[in-house]
Amino acid sequence: MSNTENIRKLLPFWSHLSKEEIERIEISLIEKSFSKGELVSQNSNSCEGMIIVEKGDIRVSIISEEGKQITLFHVSDNEVCVMSASCVIAKLTFETVINAQKDTKIFVIPSATLDFLIDNNIHVKAKTYELLVERFSTVVRVMEQILFKRIDHRIADFLLSHYKKTKNKEIKMTQEEIAFEINTAREVVARILKQFAFENLVELKRGKIILKDIDKLKALFKD
Repeated sequence: MSNTENIRKLLPFWSHLSKEEIERIEISLIEKSFSKGELVSQNSNSCEGMIIVEKGDIRVSIISEEGKQITLFHVSDNEVCVMSASCVIAKLTFETVINAQKDTKIFVIPSATLDFLIDNNIHVKAKTYELLVERFSTVVRVMEQILFKRIDHRIADFLLSHYKKTKNKEIKMTQEEIAFEINTAREVVARILKQFAFENLVELKRGKIILKDIDKLKALFKD
């Protein structure tokens, strides 16, 4: 299967592209593969462009002046990341660090090509801005949780979100990995999970957590 056929399935505005615009994408499109843990992009001094994840998972985060890394969101199979092109889309600089969470294959529409598409195609512009707004909404939600949500609510929310996405009550993650995802200390996660286990909400095993009472976790999150 050609790159064009792959991209046609993944880009939400493909059906609105002209022949010239499709050719520009085909000529400039970059295909990349990354191993788990590898740096995909650190755009403090660059504007990568639009990233399309064909297969895998990338984590988008920011780093504070003190060196603390804050996870903003993940982009997985068949999803598009526009934060790496925010300098083109919104004419602003949004410094992010993007890492592969597992072996990942992506396509990149370079910023120059994306800039041309946005300037010349209202459908591309509208859909790209829509994607950007969705991601910024996620970023705002993350910041609200860090600033205002109780840590037990944040952990319950994370467990429920993972369950909703995977449909699996068994979450194969360490306490350290969960702490990294919700931007807190491992010791804090360990303490809260022990409390959840005491209340029979979860069962703790080495390297994984088993959800035992989804309804009570939901009730806790809504308190």
